[in-house]
Amino acid sequence: MEKVKRFIDGTINTPGCNLSCSYCYLGNDQGKRKKKSFQYSMEVMQKALSVERLGGVSYLAITGDGETLLVNQIFEFVEMLLNEGHYVHITTNGTVSNKIDQMLSRYSQDMLSRLRFHMSLHYVELKRKNLLETFFENVEKIKKAGCSLDVTLTLCDEYIENLAEIQGICTQKMGALPQVTIARKSGNKPEILTRHSEKEYIEFGRTFHSNLFEQQLVLWGKKEKNFCYAGDWSFVLNYTTGKMSRCHANIQGYDIFANPKRKIKFDAVGYNCKSPCCYCSYFQGFGSVPENNLPTVLGLFDRPEANWTNETMTQVLDHKLKETNQEYSFLKQRVNQWKQIPYSMAYAVWSQLKAIIQKQGGGEIR
Repeated sequence: MEKVKRFIDGTINTPGCNLSCSYCYLGNDQGKRKKKSFQYSMEVMQKALSVERLGGVSYLAITGDGETLLVNQIFEFVEMLLNEGHYVHITTNGTVSNKIDQMLSRYSQDMLSRLRFHMSLHYVELKRKNLLETFFENVEKIKKAGCSLDVTLTLCDEYIENLAEIQGICTQKMGALPQVTIARKSGNKPEILTRHSEKEYIEFGRTFHSNLFEQQLVLWGKKEKNFCYAGDWSFVLNYTTGKMSRCHANIQGYDIFANPKRKIKFDAVGYNCKSPCCYCSYFQGFGSVPENNLPTVLGLFDRPEANWTNETMTQVLDHKLKETNQEYSFLKQRVNQWKQIPYSMAYAVWSQLKAIIQKQGGGEIR
């Protein structure tokens, strides 16, 4: 089995969502939007994301700005990526059963072994809509089909009120607790979204014994000072527009779908991260910052007792990208840093200008 060369954290426009979670940034607009999910044809995107152009087989995440499985051409898009030889994961709320059934019956066993579902457990909303049983049935269905999955819960206050109930039903239905992520306030400043004290919040989170939660605590509020290979070994991609960015905090980029014959410019963030701390669990799990020596993606998201990960995905997710990529020499790291000085200066000026305008009542600018 060929190990992955790159990790791509991809986003996609969706028609909205079939849930209405209280903490969702989409709010009441869900299910009413009319946006194109793809601005390019499947043929163009296949050429743009070919194994040859990416430098090797890659692991591609697909996350919608609503429910990912509501995208009309999601079957064709995932099939195209799997046919190219890549590994794919889909973020979903786990309730769109007809789409899950079609996907599991449409693909070959080899393709299913390279497909993974990143399932978000929106417990209160699932309970309100009588969809909890549907969610857990789909977890079992996905496992039996030979796919891999993980179940992850964002620890918001309304879940803290139901901790014992959530943990009890997850243990009963899955034989394991979900992994847990920190709920954070919007904006660049690392602030936990909770009315509880930080100490109390951490105590609640630790009742899940979640490696993912612990990894986020290690990085929380700490500026990344080591050399980061995001932008080279891994990057962010908008599947709708084709825009590639180095990571979620370093958004300068360009459209890599416009000319699939053009060589992609892989350019590491290096020592120039713009974020106050790193929120990218998959980037860290795949080892975009080798010096941090954090657990692999498998170590962060899997629950061995639940049998969530098949043998193929186990090898992929228990892998660091430094095994398939060349680390920069000291000189190349310094050249990388010097090249980004003009952009860093422009970013600093823009940030100050933005703050001044907002302080004077000019409102939010983007």
